[in-house]
Amino acid sequence: MPRQIVFTGKNECSLIERESMSLASGSVRVRTLTSLISTGTETIVLSRKFAPGTHWDDWVKYPFYPDYAAIGEVVEVGAEVVNLKPGMKVATRQSHGSEHVVAVSDCYLVPKEIDSSEAAWFALAKIAFMGVKAGRVGLGSRVLIVGGGPIGQMALRWCRAAGAEQIVVVDLLEARLDLAQRGGATAVIAKPIDEAIGETENACGGKPQIV
Repeated sequence: MPRQIVFTGKNECSLIERESMSLASGSVRVRTLTSLISTGTETIVLSRKFAPGTHWDDWVKYPFYPDYAAIGEVVEVGAEVVNLKPGMKVATRQSHGSEHVVAVSDCYLVPKEIDSSEAAWFALAKIAFMGVKAGRVGLGSRVLIVGGGPIGQMALRWCRAAGAEQIVVVDLLEARLDLAQRGGATAVIAKPIDEAIGETENACGGKPQIV
């Protein structure tokens, strides 16, 4: 039987079995190969690190089925499915479960040469991309990135791809700053952001245009 991760209460997590879903027309059955944890969102949900009466409090009710991104193999196709076949690898926005029935429109084909554990980062890469797009980063931009975690690292690389001239990353962890330098940061600063304002302006050659 398919298995599913579920948060049953504050700091309580279980692996449960559930009935296999029937396969509807226009959908496929996907066996999960790997799924990505959102260490920010899912840690907040599991530990209830939010105040009563907030949006989070309204959203998080137990049992809570965490989901973010998954890479899986198509094992069965429903009627009227023509562009996916068993054996194909797809990316989906699904929960942490061993099997899912997914509409074809919610599946994105993953090239076989891309490792599943790398492909699972597509969701965070998309978030970073949309931030860079909304910020209108382009040729010659001066950019400040506050925080060198996974999304900050991906935002840095999208900024480089977009042609930013100056990209300054501020974080307290040396390991993150080392990774940022390898990813193309023109300068890194190991200070809290409120203590780094002057240095960021010097590193950017003026006030950053985009933060």
